[in-house]
Amino acid sequence: LALAPGTRAISKSTHFGSLCGLNCSDQLSGDAANVSEDDFDQEVKTSDWWGYIWPRSYSINQVVYQTGNMFPDGGWFMAKLRVQVRQNFKWVNVDGVTVTPAYPNSSAAGAYTTYTFHLPNTWGDGVRIIGRPGGTSYFTSIGHLGVYYRAAAASQ
Repeated sequence: LALAPGTRAISKSTHFGSLCGLNCSDQLSGDAANVSEDDFDQEVKTSDWWGYIWPRSYSINQVVYQTGNMFPDGGWFMAKLRVQVRQNFKWVNVDGVTVTPAYPNSSAAGAYTTYTFHLPNTWGDGVRIIGRPGGTSYFTSIGHLGVYYRAAAASQ
């Protein structure tokens, strides 16, 4: 869904300004290896987010987050990492989310490591991962964010 027409990448802020290229979702939806964006802005933030908004609603049940570069002073989420969808112009938490592998809420999240969030079937015209940024500089980093609706396998 990150490649759907009209997709716009969103974040609290960007350090390098690479979220809005040709299609305004280039960095997050791209497949370039070892390329990342972060939101280092010298602000003591209590929450950070990375996501997308669309001009229409979509069904969603999976979000794949690849971390970006890690730094001694930040780059990871330290607490309350969750998935939200935008419904009727309001961001709401998605309950019942599981993540594999388990997200460590520390720099142990690792650079360019992939975490898959499995959601109960939900919908929205936006989706984001959001949480408290880590490190002494209070920022997160991202390499890629994928959003999917995966149909359940048919029973046999």
